Amino acid sequence: MHWRQIGHAIDRAGQVDLSEVPSSGGLIAATLRHHGGVFYLVNTLVHAGDSAPSGNYLLTTADPAGPWSDPVWLDDADGIDPSLFFDDDGRAWYVGTRPSPEPAWDGQADVWLRELDLGSLQLTGPERLLWHGALLGAVWAEGPHLYKVDGRY
Repeated sequence: MHWRQIGHAIDRAGQVDLSEVPSSGGLIAATLRHHGGVFYLVNTLVHAGDSAPSGNYLLTTADPAGPWSDPVWLDDADGIDPSLFFDDDGRAWYVGTRPSPEPAWDGQADVWLRELDLGSLQLTGPERLLWHGALLGAVWAEGPHLYKVDGRY
C-alpha cells in the first residue's frame, strides 16, 4: 500500500494541551475505528503537566481529513492503550490496559472491557476483567484489541 496523510486529528489550540509535555510523555497508542459512518479515534495522553488533563479521550469525525471533534475525556478509563470494538448487535466496547489494582507481582497488568455509550461517548455499565497475565511474573500488558472472527471473540 501507498499511504498519504490527509489531515490531523489534533490540529487546533484547545483540543489537547501539549505545552508542558516532557520528552517521556505525550500521545501514545491511538486506535482508529470506523462504525456507522463515523470515525472514532481513541488515545492516551501521558504526563501532560500540572495544568492540563491526562488520560484517555475520544475524538470523532465523519471525514478523516477533518475537522475532528474536541476531545471527550473518559475520566473513568484508567490506564493506557485504549481500543474500541463494535459488535454485531450495535453495542460498542472500550478495551484498555492498566496496572493491576492488587498485583500479585511487580508490573502485573490487567486488560479490561466496558461498554461505550455512542450517544454520550461515555463508559457505562459494569467493568469486566478480561485478562490479568498469561504467565506468572509477566509484566506490562500493552496494546489490547478485541476482534470477532467467524463468530468467536
